[in-house]
Amino acid sequence: MKFQKGSKVEVMSKTELPTSWCVAEVVSGNRHTYNLRYDCYLGVEKVSREFIRPCPPRPNDLQSWIAGDIVEVFDDNSWKTATVCKVTNEGHFSVRPHGFNHERNVPKSEIRTRQSWQHGHWVPIVKVDAFDKKSLNGYDGYSFARILEPDNDNDECSVGSFREWSSRNSY
Repeated sequence: MKFQKGSKVEVMSKTELPTSWCVAEVVSGNRHTYNLRYDCYLGVEKVSREFIRPCPPRPNDLQSWIAGDIVEVFDDNSWKTATVCKVTNEGHFSVRPHGFNHERNVPKSEIRTRQSWQHGHWVPIVKVDAFDKKSLNGYDGYSFARILEPDNDNDECSVGSFREWSSRNSY
């Protein structure tokens, strides 16, 4: 995939473990390397294509998070994998980014579904039901879901369009 000048992308942090994703804008580049300007840092950095992905779609997250769910949270200017620790009545969530000791209280707008960019498509990483998990014999309970297809109205992916598509295209 070639990114155009001005495109918003996410860049995998090469210094943080576990992996986190920072938002940046393409200044210039070719199919191999890109000069990027981060939203949260000054200056421009040359980055190899293998560390760049498009920004994932922001679905109308109809998902209701519960304690124990694995999500991505916007923390310290990047998206990090985190565990939901507690849900409050005010629509906020206590989450703990993986690899860190601190918990943060965040609004739903700072949490998103984990997704993987595979073969030019966004694939949500979803939790498997306990019933299904038993049949998987020791599987860790998480799986890549089917590929999101664009919503016909606005060419963006959404949870609603995925649910409609998956009901039409069951495996």
